Amino acid sequence: MNTRLLALSAATVLVYAAGYPLGALALQGISPFWLIALRFVLTAALLWPVVLLRGLALPARGAWLPALSAGLLVQGAQFLGAYWAMAHGVGAGVTALVVALNPAVTAMLSVAVTRRGIGAGAWLAVALAAAAVAVACLPRILENPAVGPGVVGALVGLFGLAGGSLIQGRALGGVHPLAFTAIGVSASAPVALGLAAATPGHVSAAPGACVLLVALTLCGLAGTTLYASTVRTLGARTASLQFALIPAVASVMSWPLVGEVPGVLTGVGLALGAAAVVLQLRTARPGAGVIEAQNGRSPSSSSRGKRRRGPAASAPRVSSGL
Repeated sequence: MNTRLLALSAATVLVYAAGYPLGALALQGISPFWLIALRFVLTAALLWPVVLLRGLALPARGAWLPALSAGLLVQGAQFLGAYWAMAHGVGAGVTALVVALNPAVTAMLSVAVTRRGIGAGAWLAVALAAAAVAVACLPRILENPAVGPGVVGALVGLFGLAGGSLIQGRALGGVHPLAFTAIGVSASAPVALGLAAATPGHVSAAPGACVLLVALTLCGLAGTTLYASTVRTLGARTASLQFALIPAVASVMSWPLVGEVPGVLTGVGLALGAAAVVLQLRTARPGAGVIEAQNGRSPSSSSRGKRRRGPAASAPRVSSGL
């Protein structure tokens, strides 16, 4: 197995998972929609100067609509849906469980879109991923069985992440992960600000709340960009397997940060999730995301797009994009 692929996947899981306990802490001082809106605005302000000054690969002329659509789904739908769910009575554990079913949903959407099978090994990895999520989150589900209608928000987050990542993997292989994240938060910020302004909320000016907002913003920026990088490198279906580990890792991180002690089932979930990721990475190919884009005949990965963008739009090396 390519150790650089494994390192990229491990970094993505750790950083993405850290966002859950950091988000729980930040919500103590800032209401959900304002937290997401401010996070999007700060992320866009941080990213666009980097993207423009470094000349990172942007979508080709004909690929901006898929880029905006994918960015709005991955950033806006995922995080607004998840935080709406938590604001309407759905526990953080149940929300994490729903969103972490991303591998299964991405695999099914991939089969529906490409009309090609994915092989017995890939389905086994998906089954292990689903089992890992269920086992790791089972205690939280039992503690909060009445999820109510707010679960719709979590489902919006789940399908937004899966659908947006699939669009990115098929149509945006030549777009740099930092640029994709910048496009996503910019497209999602007006929606988040509108929801924040239209609903009751509060923003604490306490130094601790501001520090947590900045920490969550940087963590979210790194996590979503690393995930975009794995989608670009490995394709959406393989990248989605990382969510087999994220809920269990988030549970472990929540112990020192918010005092939630992980149980034995969390360890079982970690083991199953690791098996799912390793099984899928053993057959993963670097550059699969670009191959998906070429199969989808995306303007951003066509020869015309490569001439416009130069080396930055060619098949990527395995890197985090940071």
